[in-house]
Amino acid sequence: GSPAVSGGRVFTTSWDGTFVALSARTGTLLWDHKLPYNTISSPTVIGPNVYVADRGAGRHGNLYAYRVGDGGRVWHFPDGRFSTVVVGAGRLFVSGASREYALQPQG
Repeated sequence: GSPAVSGGRVFTTSWDGTFVALSARTGTLLWDHKLPYNTISSPTVIGPNVYVADRGAGRHGNLYAYRVGDGGRVWHFPDGRFSTVVVGAGRLFVSGASREYALQPQG
């Protein structure tokens, strides 16, 4: 997916499930996670959290929210295969395996 940039940080994923936050100024690794499954999702920053999805097992993926500052996981939603979160009207819009979701932002 495409990187997201917010607050002097760059958030990006790679196919193998690696999800990282880098300093936009220096490129220094700030934190990283290995998602349970592969991903092509683009991270989306909303307030204190960054959202990213993986392919999951079977038909459904997983959507996660991590704290921008320290990378701590704050939330998980069991659908959203590869979905990049879109924001509007105070909601997170996510495409699932067989339906669309309008979710409340976390944090």
